[in-house]
Amino acid sequence: ASSPSPPAPPLFTAHPPKLGDPSGKDLIGNETALKLLQMLTAKTQDGKSVGSALLDLCNACWMMAALKEDEVAKAQVNLEKKIIADTETLESNLDARASVAGGALAAVQQANEHERAQFNTQCQVQREQLVASSAWEFRKLLYTQQVLLSSAHLPGFTGPTVDSTVIAFQAKVCSVMHSAFYLRARVGETSHVNMLNKQLESLQKIVATQLVGIKMEQVDQQYPTQFQQQPMQYQQPIYQVPQVSIGVPPVFQPPPAFPLPPAMNPHLMQQNQMYQQQFNQQH
Repeated sequence: ASSPSPPAPPLFTAHPPKLGDPSGKDLIGNETALKLLQMLTAKTQDGKSVGSALLDLCNACWMMAALKEDEVAKAQVNLEKKIIADTETLESNLDARASVAGGALAAVQQANEHERAQFNTQCQVQREQLVASSAWEFRKLLYTQQVLLSSAHLPGFTGPTVDSTVIAFQAKVCSVMHSAFYLRARVGETSHVNMLNKQLESLQKIVATQLVGIKMEQVDQQYPTQFQQQPMQYQQPIYQVPQVSIGVPPVFQPPPAFPLPPAMNPHLMQQNQMYQQQFNQQH
């Protein structure tokens, strides 16, 4: 099985990074930089600085990494010192053995070479064990840092992870925080907060402008340009002449049949005619 390797890159380096922009937007993007600035300039209900507490936590994580690196470096130095001392002791013993070998010198020299090879193999195993042990120590350190920074809701941290892409982004966020607590220690909290407030105001305008541009792009995608730029044209309605079948006579329906009036009484007809004649003579 291959030996474990320490996580790369580490969340915090020995020296603070040199950022062209204190907000870190060129390194972590506008949205994440805006979140960091909002956290670093925020205050609790009783007026305490949230940013100072967050920077102190990041400073503690950086110190944890520095102590672990110092511990591992000392362990490597001590191992190499031990190997050098053991090598000198071994060579002294081998030389003493060869000096009294007499006629068996060739056999003694062969035995010495075999013992020397075994010793070198053991030294290499010790080095590899120290590297593996150190790698696990750094991984445990990374786990602890991720838990602490996730509890503080630092952007980019949502719990322990071994995803190299996520760790690389977390390292960039920590670089911005490293630069921030280093700069605050140099210029003081008041001056640092004033500078961050100016950065926050400027970045808020940039992000707002970007959001407007994104919405406009979404509108353009929803309504293609060719339909937006094409002027409205009046289209004259088209009237269709009703189709008439030629050569086929129309079918006429017969009128409805009404009942005939009842026949008049002959006696009444004579009286009616008589009244009509008298009326004509008088007029």
